[in-house]
Amino acid sequence: MVGKKIGGTKKKIMEAAMEVFAEKVFSEATISEIAKKAGIGDATIYEYFKNKEDLLFNIPEEKMSEIIPTFQLHLQGIKGALNELRKFIWVYLWVFESSQDWTAIMLLRLGSNRNFVQTNAYELTRKWSRMILQIVEDGKEEGSIRKEINPYVVRDLIIGYIDLNARRWLLTGKPESLMNLTDELADTIIAAVRET
Repeated sequence: MVGKKIGGTKKKIMEAAMEVFAEKVFSEATISEIAKKAGIGDATIYEYFKNKEDLLFNIPEEKMSEIIPTFQLHLQGIKGALNELRKFIWVYLWVFESSQDWTAIMLLRLGSNRNFVQTNAYELTRKWSRMILQIVEDGKEEGSIRKEINPYVVRDLIIGYIDLNARRWLLTGKPESLMNLTDELADTIIAAVRET
């Protein structure tokens, strides 16, 4: 992935925390367990993070700083908003499938955390979702997407469908691959928004 990389001890802590938070609900995960998995002492974690919640919130912030440039890179050279929508859906599913621990944290741990909406990580997820809005607006301007289409509905349909299926994938292993959903979702969205 493209983006700023962290290194050394902080990277080890965040990788260990991602595994622990993906496996356990927040209340059951402990700093000691994360430290042990990272091969460091408990006190070392507090040199980098204020507390367990601060560590949890830093995971999506770090990951989103990689993901957004990845999306931007994948969309370069794609001609037409409808093709961009298809590619966006493909990359979204690919990111979730290739980063299962991060996906579990985003969908199973942070979705119900009220404090998450106050974080920079939450703002980065909004920036990610706004990419869909821009694609739809571009499509209206180029004439490939109907003028009356509400871009927020398109965004919610895409994100809602992917998040719902990714949760099921995490909990049940079905579908076997999230990538298999690309054509069905993209074809449905494109058929609904295409200017005829």
